Amino acid sequence: MTKGIINKLERPELEGIIAYEMSHIGNRDRLMLIMIVRIGFVIVVAELLLGFVLTAKINKSKNNNSSAAVQIFSLALATAFYMYEYLAAPLIKLAVSRTREFEADATGALIARTPQGLMDALKKISGKFYS
Repeated sequence: MTKGIINKLERPELEGIIAYEMSHIGNRDRLMLIMIVRIGFVIVVAELLLGFVLTAKINKSKNNNSSAAVQIFSLALATAFYMYEYLAAPLIKLAVSRTREFEADATGALIARTPQGLMDALKKISGKFYS
């Protein structure tokens, strides 16, 4: 908590924010995001290793039919990895992150026992005031 935020928020709002952050810790949200990043890293490494292995097989192959089959398989596998790496993985991360944020909001409101305090704090922090 910074001095600025402490000076800006009232006590119920501070309680709501602290409860919100505690719920992130209790729900192990950072661990979840770290695991998602690790899975992505493993897929990238697997993609690189597979590329090296398939390239070596293509170079060793003397039979053109076999080489063509390996190239087609390699292209299909690379396309699947690419689609996961650049399309699916970011969407999965966003969905998980958004779900965890909603869960932290709800859990924080329950812990603080003042949902209004958390709502007011989030409004003040975002700079938007709603009626």
